[in-house]
Amino acid sequence: MRMKKWLVLGATLWLAACQTPQPNMTFEKPDFSKKSPIYFEAGDIEIENDYVPQKTPQHVEHQFPTVPSDALKSWANQRLRTTSGQNKLVLVIEEASVIESDIPKQNIGWKDGFYVEPSKEYRGQLKGTLKMYAAGSNLPKAVADVSVNAKESALENASLFDRKLLFNKITLALVYRFDTEMERQINQYFKQYRVYK
Repeated sequence: MRMKKWLVLGATLWLAACQTPQPNMTFEKPDFSKKSPIYFEAGDIEIENDYVPQKTPQHVEHQFPTVPSDALKSWANQRLRTTSGQNKLVLVIEEASVIESDIPKQNIGWKDGFYVEPSKEYRGQLKGTLKMYAAGSNLPKAVADVSVNAKESALENASLFDRKLLFNKITLALVYRFDTEMERQINQYFKQYRVYK
């Protein structure tokens, strides 16, 4: 009986030693600390999230370490600043989706065991509009409308951690592309409402 206990204990320890340690599930966050904030002649900033996630199996953005809509809120909090005045700056989040689709296998039959192929494709879209309103007005005085896309594929043997890394890569690509295009449009359409410090 004692020998049996030792055998069970030894097998348990051996299995524990053979298990692959779980990777640290921490992921890079959108960071704009190296870029200067953009100051506006406005007294208030509002963020309106009009994007309603679709509850379908194809929509997977809710599985992301940082969902694209939250990444865009983080962008606004880090980059947009007010100074003073009666104007109001509004960022409207209109689209923040990522859709998963199957990729058909290229190697079928005897070749199947020799190749690791992409099995899933992920297409992300991030769309937001920045508007400047005068006090008491419903008509914007300036508008910047940005829509960006990002696409990645996952291998058929990708682990959960691999997929989370890929998901985070999509989020970062979306928000950094959004930042580049939005800053370009701000410089073009919001010139008279910019405050330079």
